[in-house]
Amino acid sequence: MRHRQRKVVRALIVSPESRILLLHLHLGNKSIWITPGGGIEDQENRHTALQRELYEEIGRDNWDIGFPVWERSHTFDFEGETLTQHEVFYWVESEWFNPPETMPDAHENQYFGGFKWWTVEDIINSQDEFTPKDLGRFFKELLDDGMPKKRINVGV
Repeated sequence: MRHRQRKVVRALIVSPESRILLLHLHLGNKSIWITPGGGIEDQENRHTALQRELYEEIGRDNWDIGFPVWERSHTFDFEGETLTQHEVFYWVESEWFNPPETMPDAHENQYFGGFKWWTVEDIINSQDEFTPKDLGRFFKELLDDGMPKKRINVGV
């Protein structure tokens, strides 16, 4: 199996009511909620990549990308290869909006299960799986304590 390193940017899109927008994925028999974002392409910086990814996934542009608040690295198998993914999560303040019901990219849409705005309490009390695993706790810390001085490693 081929092994590949992948750099990824993700957005913590937070509404004025402190809700976070998450994307639901169906990966075989696994269902997981993640933050929007994706891989950095050649010649892109993190901000350019995140603007592009958010446009591709949500269909909106001109996001006000804030500080990088979290990071994590993890390894997993996907579509016949092993990926070691290095992710940086950015704080993105946004008004509440109705996210799209489908992904424009047919390949991504096959895994897509929808978007949902979550409160921190809903995440903490949910039996669903989230990435990172302690998303609710880390999100609550950001809401309670504000922006960290340096990126926090949020683990797997």
